[in-house]
Amino acid sequence: MEDALVDSVSYSAGSAGLATVVVDGVVAPTVASYAVNGEIAVAVVRAQG
Repeated sequence: MEDALVDSVSYSAGSAGLATVVVDGVVAPTVASYAVNGEIAVAVVRAQG
């Protein structure tokens, strides 16, 4: 998916994180389906400064 917006991210040391990602309503059912089936991954990429 090329156009998704990360709305918020929270995590604590030693535990899995939680990310809220906003997508277009047209693709939301497909994204939800992938998520339910464990077929979505999110990676943290730090901006280079």
